[in-house]
Amino acid sequence: MLFVRVHLDACDAENGAMEIARGSHRLGPVPAGEAAGAAKSFEPEVTAAAPGDVLVLPMLVLHRSLPSQSEGARRVLRVDFADFDLPEPLRWADG
Repeated sequence: MLFVRVHLDACDAENGAMEIARGSHRLGPVPAGEAAGAAKSFEPEVTAAAPGDVLVLPMLVLHRSLPSQSEGARRVLRVDFADFDLPEPLRWADG
């Protein structure tokens, strides 16, 4: 499963761009309560982006966005992709 972020506004460390733990997807699913500790074992990367930039990542990459320290907008469009059915009671939209 992948997620795709299309940046509508500039995103940088000041306005809370997404930070990822590079390679953390190799751990497989990590319980939410253990995510912060697990992320410390990986190199962090702030994914700064310009408007129109697209970021594609494996769904299991540990990630966070810190609160913005600026007045600017931080809008993104996120789309999730998978080639399997979701577990009940979840379901994909029918277009």
